[in-house]
Amino acid sequence: MRKAILFLFLAGPLLSFDLTPGDPRYMLLEELRVRGLMCPLHPHSRPYRESQLGGYLLRRDDPFGRKLHNSIILPYIKRRKSSTFDFWLRPSADTVTTLYFGFGGGAHIGGLEFYVCPFFHFGDDSLYPRGKWIETLYGEYERGYFALKKGPIQAILGRERFSFGPSPRYNLLLSGRSFPMDGLYLAYEKGPIKYILYNAKLDDWVADSDFAWGKYRVKRGEVIKRYFSLHRLELFLFRRLLLAATDAIIYGGPDRSPELFYMNPFFLNWPYQLLRGTDDNPIVNIEARLYMGGFSAYGEFLIDDLQTSHSPLKEPNEVGFTLGLEAADPIFLKKTFFLGEYTRVYRWTYNQLLPWNKPLFLGDPMGHPLGSDFDQFYAEGIYHLNEKISVRAFFEHTRDGQGDMFEPWPDSVFPADNFLVGTVEKRTNAGMGFLVLLPEGYVDFEIYSAGVKNRHHISGNAENFVGFRLRMKAHASTERMERFWNLFLSLTGWK
Repeated sequence: MRKAILFLFLAGPLLSFDLTPGDPRYMLLEELRVRGLMCPLHPHSRPYRESQLGGYLLRRDDPFGRKLHNSIILPYIKRRKSSTFDFWLRPSADTVTTLYFGFGGGAHIGGLEFYVCPFFHFGDDSLYPRGKWIETLYGEYERGYFALKKGPIQAILGRERFSFGPSPRYNLLLSGRSFPMDGLYLAYEKGPIKYILYNAKLDDWVADSDFAWGKYRVKRGEVIKRYFSLHRLELFLFRRLLLAATDAIIYGGPDRSPELFYMNPFFLNWPYQLLRGTDDNPIVNIEARLYMGGFSAYGEFLIDDLQTSHSPLKEPNEVGFTLGLEAADPIFLKKTFFLGEYTRVYRWTYNQLLPWNKPLFLGDPMGHPLGSDFDQFYAEGIYHLNEKISVRAFFEHTRDGQGDMFEPWPDSVFPADNFLVGTVEKRTNAGMGFLVLLPEGYVDFEIYSAGVKNRHHISGNAENFVGFRLRMKAHASTERMERFWNLFLSLTGWK
C-alpha cells in the first residue's frame, strides 16, 4: 500500500485528463471523502489535480471503503504513464434525442501537461454548439490546454472545464455545465491553503437593437467585448472544516479591454467598479463544508447584489443558496451513500442593468443551469453491489418561475414579486441507474420518468415522458495505443 500511495503523489496530475465536472466518478470520490478514507484537500475546486489525488490517503479502517478506493483510484493511476487517449459516448433521449461523442489525447512530461479533446453532436437541442455542419451534425473542441506545475504553483492556459463550489451536482457561481471557457488559470496550493486566480474571455455581445442606459449608447449590430475574472481563497482546517470565498466579476462594454486591476491577485474586484463607476457586475460566493464521522454538511451562498441601505427603487437582494447533506452507511445500511440537496435562486439574481454583464456564456448560464427564479430539491441513494458496480435511485422536484436572466431590467420601481413569479412550471423526475467501473473506463446508465405541470409556463399544459441517459468512456494508455498502431500498420501493409 505504501508503494501505491507514493505512486499517487508521483502520477497525480494526470487525473485532470478526464475527470471533469459531470463525470459520474465524482460521486464516488465524494463518498470516499465522507467515509473518512482520505485527506480531502480542497474538494470544492474541480477538476481534481495533483494535490487532491496525492491527498487520497487511507485514514480509517473500512474494508469496503478500501476496496472502493482501490477500484477507483489505483487502476486509473496505473494506466497513466506518459500519455493517454480517451473516447467517450453520451446518447440521451427525453423530449429530444441527442448523441454526443468525442475523443481526446494528451501527455505528461515532467511538470508539463497538454491535452486536446474535440467532440461531435448529433441531434437538435438548446445547448451549444448551435451551428450545424451537415444537417444535424455539430462539432467543437471540448477541452484543449497546456498546464505547468512547479512546486505549489500551477498554471493552465487554454480551454478547460472548471467548477467551484461544494455541490457534486450544480454550483451557483461556476457550475462547469456551460461550455468551457478559454482563459488563464493560476493556483497556489500549500497545505490547508489554496488560492486561485482565473481570467477568461467570454463570447461577444452583439446588440440586436439600439441600447441606451445612462452614459452608455450602443447601436444595433455593435459588438461588445466581455470578460470574466475571479479570485478564490480556500482554507481546509483540522481536516474537517472547509471554508471558501470567491470574488468574481463580469465586465465589458464599448471600447473595454481586459482590466489589469481585475487580474491583480491582491486586489478585490468590487472596490474598482464601485469607486470608478464602471457598472461592472461583481459576484461574491461563500462556501462551507464540515465532515463529521460518516456525514458531511455543506452550504453555498451567492451574493449577486445585497442591499445594505434603503433602495428608492425597492431593488431586492439578488442572492441564491444551496444546502446539502451526505451520509455513508447510515443506521447500519452498509455499502450505501445518500445525498440530499436544496437550492434556491431568486428572481433578479444573475441579472444586471447592462445586458453584456450577465453571467452567460454562449447563451447558457455560467452558474446553475436553471438560471434564476427557481428552487429545487434533489435526493439520491447509492448501493454498491461490489467495489465496481453500483446501483442508484434518485428523485428531483423543481419549481421554476417565469423570471429569468433575460428579463429586462426595470426602468423604475422593481416589482414586489421576487420568487416564483407568474405561472410556475413544476417538474418531478424519478428514476434509477447503474455505474460499472471498467479496467479501462466506465459505463453509466439511468432511466427516469418525468412529469411536468404548466410546461413552458402555460397554465394547465401538462406532459409526462420517460427518458434515458447513457455515458460511456474508454481509456487507452501509451502501450495499448502503440499496439493498435502497429496492428494498423501491419493490416495496411506498412509494416
